[in-house]
Amino acid sequence: MNWHSRRGRIRLMLTALLTALAICLPAGAALAAGPPNESSLWTAEMTTNGMVQTPNAPAEAYNGSNLMEVWRGNDNHLYLSLNHGPDIRFGTDTQGITNTLAAPRVVTYGPSNWAVFHTGVDGQIYWMELDLAVVQAAASQGYIVPAWNALPDTTTVPTLSPDVATAGPGSYTMLVTYRSSTNDNQLYSQWFGGYNVGTNGWLSPEAIPDAFSESTPAIVWNQALNFFVLFFRGTDNGLYYTDQNYGGPWSPVMGIDHTPNIGSGPSVMALSNGDMQIAMRDIYGSLWYIEYYTATSSFTVPTQDSTHTNINTPPQLVGRQGNAIWTLVSYLGYAYWKLSMKENSLPSDHLTTGDVSAERAAFERAGTSAATR
Repeated sequence: MNWHSRRGRIRLMLTALLTALAICLPAGAALAAGPPNESSLWTAEMTTNGMVQTPNAPAEAYNGSNLMEVWRGNDNHLYLSLNHGPDIRFGTDTQGITNTLAAPRVVTYGPSNWAVFHTGVDGQIYWMELDLAVVQAAASQGYIVPAWNALPDTTTVPTLSPDVATAGPGSYTMLVTYRSSTNDNQLYSQWFGGYNVGTNGWLSPEAIPDAFSESTPAIVWNQALNFFVLFFRGTDNGLYYTDQNYGGPWSPVMGIDHTPNIGSGPSVMALSNGDMQIAMRDIYGSLWYIEYYTATSSFTVPTQDSTHTNINTPPQLVGRQGNAIWTLVSYLGYAYWKLSMKENSLPSDHLTTGDVSAERAAFERAGTSAATR
């Protein structure tokens, strides 16, 4: 397809996206202001090969000034792109093309590299390091030789993704979360503490107490509060959360009031001041946002995306723990993005640079006691 055809397709796709059917608010639902500086326009996600084609929202992670994007193609092959450059496929016909039925994940790994995760068609969770220099060299040949490592004793549903967070900029420590491959809907977490720890660096999986879901959970490292936060869709389609202080025990699960009936797993991203945004798809396909503000230690009332766009798969949030968050979605087999939250200033006088236990405790109390999930 030549570039002029691509431009025509882009215009058609954007028109279709912006005129997608809207789902009305439920009767009696409260109207609320949306996220600060939320955009009302979706933009096609592009590489030098054209629009990104994927049945799921892509995954992205900045490491310094470099952006790594990883996605499942419409052919179920796994692809990546560095700084919106050429599409690079994982594997070749002779060196093993990587196939998946779920969206991959990518996180920063150390000061300049990344770690990418995907669910194999066998339900096993795999990961590999992406070295910046190796990826740059692979751009000219269009493929990268896969070097996957299986997480020990770790399986999920083949159509579900894991979710992963790194413990801050430059860190090699990662926390993987996923839904069990069995029918009990139990959520698990698994620590990577470096290659000198456990089995190839991985500790044994641990069940997250009272956390049950039919979907992929969402994990984020909150650098202001200095802990990991996990959000998940409960078995009652409500939204729940728990947190962990860098390898410590998980806090009691709490629920968030007034959330829509969630139709898939959520996504979460944190700003540098500890504020967070959660994105979710309801059972009708509508996209919703909830924010948590550390200044008030409270969650906002859920608001529907300003474009009233309908999506078939979960959204993905991306950011650099700065002051802005973007949402990525898949629509009609193509990827789109928009600014979903930006704070013009980041007030931090309510946070300290030392002990943040009071802010953590306030966050843990912000929800409601979760009696059922």
